[in-house]
Amino acid sequence: MMKKVANLWIDYIPKSYTECHPIFNRDRIFESFNVSNSLLDNGEKPDAVTFYRKKGTLEGVIAPSLLRRLRSRLFRFWDDRRFHSYILKTLDEQKADLVFIHFGTTAAQLIPVLEKVEIPTVAIFYGSDASSALRSKKWIAAYGKMFPLLSHVIVLCEPVKERLAAVGCPREKILVWNLPAGIEKFPYQERPPRETVRFVMCARFIEKKGQFLVLEAYRRLLASGRKAELTLIGYGSGKLKIEEQARQLGVFEKVRILDTEARGDFNKFYNEQLRSMDVFVLPSLTAANGDDEGGPALTLVCAQAAGLPVICTPFPGSEITVRDGETGLLCKENDVETLHEKMEFLMDNQQEWNRLGKNASDFVQDRFSEKTQVAKIAELFNTLMER
Repeated sequence: MMKKVANLWIDYIPKSYTECHPIFNRDRIFESFNVSNSLLDNGEKPDAVTFYRKKGTLEGVIAPSLLRRLRSRLFRFWDDRRFHSYILKTLDEQKADLVFIHFGTTAAQLIPVLEKVEIPTVAIFYGSDASSALRSKKWIAAYGKMFPLLSHVIVLCEPVKERLAAVGCPREKILVWNLPAGIEKFPYQERPPRETVRFVMCARFIEKKGQFLVLEAYRRLLASGRKAELTLIGYGSGKLKIEEQARQLGVFEKVRILDTEARGDFNKFYNEQLRSMDVFVLPSLTAANGDDEGGPALTLVCAQAAGLPVICTPFPGSEITVRDGETGLLCKENDVETLHEKMEFLMDNQQEWNRLGKNASDFVQDRFSEKTQVAKIAELFNTLMER
């Protein structure tokens, strides 16, 4: 009889996360099911093994109104208690053998559940939960109570491992793991020289991604008489701010801004976009609140798999796939000058596109493939359940 893995989320958006859940079920590695407080409607039908306490809307999470935030705070205590009871009831009914909690802050909110379950528990940290959260005394204190209750912790890069160790997580509990990025859906292709170079950035519309830097660098390229196009792909509450900046810079009519709105067919959509693009850019930075990538940016990894030359900053996690001058180009963080220089360089040296792109595609194939990474996490889960 296969072991059962319960994936816990606060909010779950069907088919929009890069996760092992569907692979576990498809390949009969484990029986995997999702448990969430809210199932958010993105137009996709959740699979039959998705359990949720209530339904919600994307607007309430991506761009919550002030009234919604106040209401959430007012009723959070009772909402949390109901969710905790719902989790314990579902784990018991489904006879789960291991709990896999998505986001470190979620695990910290579920301490009352962790105190009661008697099966292995694993939490995975994705980004803000291991960056901006560590500037909060509240979260650090909660993490201190949470770490002893967890069987294991998964992070996405070595810098995050060091951060969690510094706030009390035993090193032997921490596994650095690469999320299977879905690179199999992004086949390599060569990029032909082009008179008008097409730049693309794919990232959520939030401060740490650095769209404002790309817009300014793009303005400078156009001001110098160069022929270039720019496409920004993403979703989030910062879209209006990005559009306003584009207007102020006089490039709004020349920039394509594509809002994915957490769509379930994102990989297919993104692959179609990448096929016609030449260069991928991602000038990620540390936001004012301390938020940073906290691991490899999967949209960048997929662009590398597809053979695009990439330009990015040395954010935590970039070191896993970007070797400056070999598998991509690095620019300084929060520095439009060096970003503009790298973009200009790739416009003038188009013979570098396929060298960088092929090196990067070969480099990420093993490190982010579904086969290798699912096997790695399955080995951990099996070890914990055997204990």
